[in-house]
Amino acid sequence: MSYIVLSVLPDFSDALYFLLITYTTVGYGDVTVGPDYTLYAAMAAVTGLLNFGLSTAFLVGLFTRLLPAELDAD
Repeated sequence: MSYIVLSVLPDFSDALYFLLITYTTVGYGDVTVGPDYTLYAAMAAVTGLLNFGLSTAFLVGLFTRLLPAELDAD
């Protein structure tokens, strides 16, 4: 994890917690990075938001293909 390699956060548990909270854009604020890495953390939040959007679009597309086939079988 780059937060540990760059010595932004002290240990693995804090880095993982910060990453998950930032990636899901919850952002509690109890674990923060220094001022030099705020843009890096913001980009992690944007990446998480985009990935959740892509995952949602994928699942909607998948279910729209699967559900009509199951309805026709009945």
